[in-house]
Amino acid sequence: MVDTDFTTPHGKIRIVGHYARKENKFVESAIYPANIAVQGSTTNDVIPSDGVKPPMGYVALEDGPLQFRPDDMRTAFNVNDAVGIISGGGFALFCPSGLAAKTIAAKDDPLLSWSGGQHIPGFWLAGKLAVKIPFSKNTSETQTIRLPPGAIVRDVVADVVTAVSGATINVGTLSTDSGDADGFLVNESCAVAGIVAHNNVDGTAANNTLGDLLVESDIKSADTTSLYYSVPKPYVVPAGGKILTYSTSDHAITGFILVILESPGVVQMGKAADPADARTAAADLKVETI
Repeated sequence: MVDTDFTTPHGKIRIVGHYARKENKFVESAIYPANIAVQGSTTNDVIPSDGVKPPMGYVALEDGPLQFRPDDMRTAFNVNDAVGIISGGGFALFCPSGLAAKTIAAKDDPLLSWSGGQHIPGFWLAGKLAVKIPFSKNTSETQTIRLPPGAIVRDVVADVVTAVSGATINVGTLSTDSGDADGFLVNESCAVAGIVAHNNVDGTAANNTLGDLLVESDIKSADTTSLYYSVPKPYVVPAGGKILTYSTSDHAITGFILVILESPGVVQMGKAADPADARTAAADLKVETI
């Protein structure tokens, strides 16, 4: 039985509550009801959120200009249509296909703005919001989401749910797209459930688990038995973005990849009112806005 506070609406997207502000804008590229909107080429135009620009709010359906309203919530507005943009928090929305593919949202998960007008689940880690991506046993490089260009990746952390002795995970960017498949995490242990701390100091540099994309250099100590310290650095996602990938050892492990990143276009919009599973395709989503 689904634990829910809200009933799915029919013929509208606003479930309950009142928005603080509404303004009318013009559609510059196809956009759907309940999409997160960002400014287009002028201050009067809107496009779907891209994970780069700051979000303006949500595209209204029943609260927008009547003459441009599509027949149903899964039909896009046309270019040059006038649309209402609602914002301010304190209301709940039904967002068709509003959760980005390759993700899972638990009830009350923070929901962050993402590309395609969609949301991505978040996770609070050490006072910072991370993007939350599920993983399971996959011994070959497995594609997940595309990191937005210009985003600053501060850290990548494994949160192990199902642990197996000797299990490990690699996380990086798609190798066939000039990427580094273990550029974020190299053989990070998944032997114990919970948040995994990096191995940043070892007698063998290759045993350190922070990947090259997040390491400035390895410093060798002057001890009789030398130690190698991997000095961390942020990674700036290049133009065009990069696909986040992972691979695991041959063990039946599960968990989440937590990507701590900073971008004006990736901010918390609300929280999940219900669970939603988008591992195979974008999923419908109920959002309690903030």
